[in-house]
Amino acid sequence: MSQIKDKFIDWRDVFRIDRVLKSRGFEVTNVGTLSSTLLSHENWSNSEKQLLFDVMNSDKLRSQLLFFIEGKAGFEIDPLVEQLIKNANFRKDRQRFSTSFEWYLGELFVKHFGAFSGAFGVEVSNIFRNSTGTKAGDFDVLAVLADLSLLYIEAKTEEFQRKKVEKALERSMALHTSAVVMLTSEQFDPIKFKPALKDLEHPIWGKTQSFDKIKIKGEPDSEIFLWCNQIYFVSANERHGKLEPKLRMVLRDIGFKRSIHGFSSEIAKDYSAAGYEYEEILFEAPKP
Repeated sequence: MSQIKDKFIDWRDVFRIDRVLKSRGFEVTNVGTLSSTLLSHENWSNSEKQLLFDVMNSDKLRSQLLFFIEGKAGFEIDPLVEQLIKNANFRKDRQRFSTSFEWYLGELFVKHFGAFSGAFGVEVSNIFRNSTGTKAGDFDVLAVLADLSLLYIEAKTEEFQRKKVEKALERSMALHTSAVVMLTSEQFDPIKFKPALKDLEHPIWGKTQSFDKIKIKGEPDSEIFLWCNQIYFVSANERHGKLEPKLRMVLRDIGFKRSIHGFSSEIAKDYSAAGYEYEEILFEAPKP
């Protein structure tokens, strides 16, 4: 029997998000389409796909594109951005910009982290929030990682709100994702945000009174913050380091926790032994 070669297999289609979720008992009712992005048609050429990815993959170019869409003046436009906005199918629209960023994130996990597939604007029927009983089936970005686990990325970076964190947590639990990545437009400041989270309870584990700050040794750009062992806070602003090393740290941390099956009594030493720097940031100072 002839051997089937990888080049003849469309792995994205084999592990398409609706197929993966269907195999786990979930029903996908909608997935975002290419025509809802800044390039308003479905049949993208490879050059169009690469162009939009390259623009979105640079914080500088992404900012230029957003300034153009919002009608701001007094800034130079890079040739790549100019090439994109001159495309016949380009649509100058703020919501399409956000949708394009969600598309980019799914592509990033496929291109740079070996995910089987990524999808944006995913809606899933019959899943509900624990705290309110309301529907929870709207996901900005889902990635099917190479180990077939699901990663949920919340791409709305404009401002940090307690409600967004609570919704993201409950969506993640309802869909059984490995973790949530919440992107922030500025550097995540645990001191600033801890008042909003210190009384927020995890539906299973209750209150968590600290953040974990984690990074790869020797890579300051990889710094991330973890709350309640499930939500990773990651800055998408390159003034505070590139996005890719931070996402790499997220994936490493998920794998590290699986490999050790629980920490010892000295978590910082456990992380150090695996090549990471760890610091626990308490919501409140310990009582004497």
